Amino acid sequence: MIENWEAIFYAICYHDIVYDIDKFDNELQSAIIAKERLSKLKIPHHTIERSYSHILATQKHQKSGDSDTNLFIDADLSILASDKYQEYLNGIRKEYAKYSDIEFEVGRRKVVEYFLSQDRIYHSDYFYDRYEERARENLRGELLV
Repeated sequence: MIENWEAIFYAICYHDIVYDIDKFDNELQSAIIAKERLSKLKIPHHTIERSYSHILATQKHQKSGDSDTNLFIDADLSILASDKYQEYLNGIRKEYAKYSDIEFEVGRRKVVEYFLSQDRIYHSDYFYDRYEERARENLRGELLV
């Protein structure tokens, strides 16, 4: 059950507002922009802070003590369990087209192995129960290609 829908909504709106494949601080920059803009709109401080935290959590997708954050990052990773996973991968490859196949495969393998090394990809019971097995199948399948 989501505690603060408003914070989740703002995090959804802002979490990828800054996205540059050559940068490593996209989440931080997106969170900063969210905080600045939401402050100007006089959104309650606690809602802004929770949105900020949700956005930052998408950098590593690690379990949080905040159940809303766990739901947010799980939703962000829901594509991993999709039946359209191959289309997602094709899109990722296009996004990183400036990298050679070898460079891309090395980087992508690191990402996939990171998720597979986790005890749980999805931290909320809702997502874990429904999508964990399928996400792991998709990720393992990617390593076999």
